[in-house]
Amino acid sequence: MLISMGARKADCVFRFLYVLLYLLALDVSAGTDLKPLVLSPGGEVISASQYAEFLEDPTRQLSLAQLASPAHADRFQPNSSGDTLNFGRTRSAYWVHFTVINQSGEPWYLLLDSLLGDEFDLYVMEEGADAQRVNAATTLQYAKPLNDFRRKAWETHFPQGEKLHIYMRATNGNAILRFPIEFLSNTAMLERSNGNHLLLGGLYSAMLLLAIYQVVMCVSLRESSYLFLSIHILAMLATIHRTNPTFGWLGFLSDTDSYFFTTPLLLGITSYLLFSRQILDLPRDYPKLNKVYGIVALFVLLSIGIVGLFPGGTVIPILLGLGLYFLEIPVSLWLTIRGNRIAGFFAAIHVSALLAQVGGGWLIVSDPAKWSPSADLYTGLISLLLIFPITWLQALRVNYIQERTRKLEAEHKAKDAFLAVMSHELRTPLHAIVGLSGLLRMDAVGEKQTVYLDRLNTAAQHQLHLVGNILDMAKVSTQNLQLDIQPFRLDIAIGSVVELMQQAAKQKGLKLSLHWQGDSGSVSVLGDRLSLAQILMNLLGNAVKYTNYGSITLTVTCSRIADNRYEICFEVADTGIGIPADKLDLLFEPFVQIGEQAGLSQGGVGLGLAISKHLVVAMGSVLEVNSEVDEGSCFFFTVIFEAASTVCESEVQEVVNYQLPPGLRVLLVDDSELNRFVGTEMLSNMGVNDIALAADGESAILQLQQRDFDVVLLDISMPGMDGFAVTRWLRQHGRNPSIPVIALSAHVLQSIREEGKRSGMNAFLGKPFEYHQVAEIVTQLFGRK
Repeated sequence: MLISMGARKADCVFRFLYVLLYLLALDVSAGTDLKPLVLSPGGEVISASQYAEFLEDPTRQLSLAQLASPAHADRFQPNSSGDTLNFGRTRSAYWVHFTVINQSGEPWYLLLDSLLGDEFDLYVMEEGADAQRVNAATTLQYAKPLNDFRRKAWETHFPQGEKLHIYMRATNGNAILRFPIEFLSNTAMLERSNGNHLLLGGLYSAMLLLAIYQVVMCVSLRESSYLFLSIHILAMLATIHRTNPTFGWLGFLSDTDSYFFTTPLLLGITSYLLFSRQILDLPRDYPKLNKVYGIVALFVLLSIGIVGLFPGGTVIPILLGLGLYFLEIPVSLWLTIRGNRIAGFFAAIHVSALLAQVGGGWLIVSDPAKWSPSADLYTGLISLLLIFPITWLQALRVNYIQERTRKLEAEHKAKDAFLAVMSHELRTPLHAIVGLSGLLRMDAVGEKQTVYLDRLNTAAQHQLHLVGNILDMAKVSTQNLQLDIQPFRLDIAIGSVVELMQQAAKQKGLKLSLHWQGDSGSVSVLGDRLSLAQILMNLLGNAVKYTNYGSITLTVTCSRIADNRYEICFEVADTGIGIPADKLDLLFEPFVQIGEQAGLSQGGVGLGLAISKHLVVAMGSVLEVNSEVDEGSCFFFTVIFEAASTVCESEVQEVVNYQLPPGLRVLLVDDSELNRFVGTEMLSNMGVNDIALAADGESAILQLQQRDFDVVLLDISMPGMDGFAVTRWLRQHGRNPSIPVIALSAHVLQSIREEGKRSGMNAFLGKPFEYHQVAEIVTQLFGRK
């Protein structure tokens, strides 16, 4: 009995040792104690992650054969995280292993619904197979890859009831390495595929349509913010497409170890910064803040070339994206406080977006092991939803801009009306002053009276010059500055300016000289003589004003160049007080004078250089200056003029030499009694004896109905019927509809001249005018010299 019991115990021991030796002799691939995944009939979706174990390979060098050796058998760790293996952001390679038994006998689809864009290998081997002989070719008999599918997926054909071992090896570059392993039936795979394509197709289609809409709006409204928003939408589409691919031609963006993997998000941040500064009107209202936005956008754009170069770089765009909110929200709130209505809505949108996305973004940065690709999809949906209020905000901003534009147009019209009135009111008495001084100069007077009249004429011309500067500045601000290109003699135009400024120089004991260099100045060119004279008068006037002793020199260098043109350099040098280097940038600003008491001590309103700068630019050049304190200043510019046929001009002509054709019948219409008197005296001194007067438009029409005239000198601004209305009546109902009409007006705006042409006026004389101007226009109209 005892012997029998001992034999039984020995037999049990031997059996145990036999089993132990057998297990040790088995291949590790078949001997790991894994609970197999059973694919049962009638199943739809089965998660394999919970049946898996994993091994980290920091060297990224281990092979399947090495893993099958006993040395690595105990290195696999069971998955305790549930349905998904998530290894976070890692540079290591990871091996995942599980066993499967197909009890259904039907084909199943193996799906890894995650971004695995760097390296991936799948191996399927039978129980007890030699791992060294397992490769991609042997795996194909069990699992055929679906190359056109958006994720890693295979169509599997596992023998019924046979236990198979599945090994997966993956690296994921700089992205998060996540393994949601699932087996799906045909029906479940079809439903999953259709659902994903419907969702992603709808999302991508909506974003493409929004981007196209923004481009159309950009072209229609010529508003750059729409273009930047369009680029942002396309960049966000590419960002979402990295982890949720649909278009094959964008597949390179899904390569997690690619240099371009982070590019879409960085490009999206850059374009959104540029969009923000436009929609917040930073370039117009806050240049310094606009510069900050530009620097940040440039930094993000340049980081595209840096982030992809080192491991872990995928975190940087996410941090920059989160940081974008912490720039936009404070700035928008600050602008809201300062009265920017758009900024308030902009801040609210960003607060909502931050609350919706900060969790997902922070999860990727702080705890990547809990991240899911659905977070990117969720972010994309949030971005899509935010585009709609932002688009509405753009429309609201355009509406505000249109309101502001209408208001500015109304203000410009009011300003133009004011300038027109002021021009008329200032030039009307100036016309009388210039005209009466001219009449007095015609009579024989003593030397003392001659000096007085010269001083009076100089003062009147100075006042006229100031009025012209103010009007020209108004034209510059409304971008209505236009050149009047006419042929003129260069030496006569410049000589008349120098002669006019000689009196002011002599009064301060300064020597004003004109030097010619190169070709002779007696050439005829095509250009705006009055604008050139105004520039030189401004420069010479400033030189006289700010020079207390010494000299002023105007040097003109004339050179003939190709294509029948002249290159002419003008240089005004003085020995005045000079300009500090830190003030040079302000020199050409309107209403700015260098020195705290400059305006009080020297006079002027600070418009001359500002207007000269714009006139020189209109001529295709740049006004420059060199100056040293207490050494003097030199202003210079170079203009290219086209050559013109010879122009006959007399440099000096006395007013008494002007005579109009004898027997001329003239109707002079002006609502100012003083101007009628001056005009009558001018015409009488030029040999006109038949002069009829009218004080308003109705009286002028009455006289035109009763008798014939050879020419009508017609004021524009009159109470009741103005000069335009009189001219239109004359052209339609007058006894002689073709009678020449010369407009007389203190209004010198271009719009007034154009209205005169449309109404039928033949010529325009701006007040104040002098004898030679009347004679030249009348002579041209009658075709006689």
